[in-house]
Amino acid sequence: AQSTVTINITARSNAVNAVNGRGEDTGTIINVVGKGPRFTDPGNPNLPPVKLVNGLSQLVASAGSQFTYTIAFRNNGDDAARNVVVTDALPAGIDFIAGSLQLDDRSLSDALDGDEGSVQNNVVEVHLARVNPGELHRITLRARLSGTVAAGTGLVNNASVTADNAPLIRSSAATVVVSPFGLVFAGRVGSSPVNANSPAISYPSKG
Repeated sequence: AQSTVTINITARSNAVNAVNGRGEDTGTIINVVGKGPRFTDPGNPNLPPVKLVNGLSQLVASAGSQFTYTIAFRNNGDDAARNVVVTDALPAGIDFIAGSLQLDDRSLSDALDGDEGSVQNNVVEVHLARVNPGELHRITLRARLSGTVAAGTGLVNNASVTADNAPLIRSSAATVVVSPFGLVFAGRVGSSPVNANSPAISYPSKG
């Protein structure tokens, strides 16, 4: 990237009966190579593509709770990226919620069909034929924390972005921490759950 490529070339006529014989000329081609496509954070070209959970880099969640992942990137290069693939393999313990995949606020199907997105075996993929310089894309999906992960565990997730003419780059990490407290059910008030991560939890007095 940003290097100069010099090519020397000699061309000779193949006309053997020309008055002045076989003409010949020599020339030089100078090409300046650009940066090519470069996937970055939408707002900061010095950072990688960003992945967030509920708009944060880290979220504490209880088993069964739902949250939204966001993947955002911009082509900060000087050439269009071709056949771009965004891949997000959700970690064990986090389940994709069917029908929640969106590209730039437009819903995509989960099946391998005519639109840009698909979700197979908890692996999300979005295919874009072309991403022009300066172009921004945002992918969102909803997921659920299963009850199979030990409390206090941090589930770290990165997405990757690649193209035919650009190397693979990983996004920033979004981490879901399994709450060590979970949900507390207060006595005598039915079955309404109370988040144990709240600053204060009140229980009804006896008698």
